[in-house]
Amino acid sequence: MSKEKDNKKKKKEVKMKLPKKKNVEKQIKKVSKKYSTESYLFELMEECSELTQAANKYRRAITKDKDMKKTTLSKKKAKMKLIEEIADVERLIFIIKYKLKISSKDIDAEIKGKTIRNTLRQKEGK
Repeated sequence: MSKEKDNKKKKKEVKMKLPKKKNVEKQIKKVSKKYSTESYLFELMEECSELTQAANKYRRAITKDKDMKKTTLSKKKAKMKLIEEIADVERLIFIIKYKLKISSKDIDAEIKGKTIRNTLRQKEGK
């Protein structure tokens, strides 16, 4: 494919509109009924493993540590892979929250508590 055609194709891809978040959430809720909670939990475990690998590759792509083995991926490709895996994990977390009726309020309360504990530990360590 010529560079000109390739550039036109990229421009078309960029112009594609993403579905609105509410529409995506509706689709995910509809699809989530197809499989059991157990199967989604198993898939989440697999995706978390892939996220761990992608985070490690990105860390190796950006490291300045000479003793650490560098990855063959460029920083850009490693970051794109990291984004892809984050999206997979976030999608599954949304499904599991929906299926188990876990509210965002409950999650936010846990985050707040952990943030406070972390801040206190940091102050104690100084």
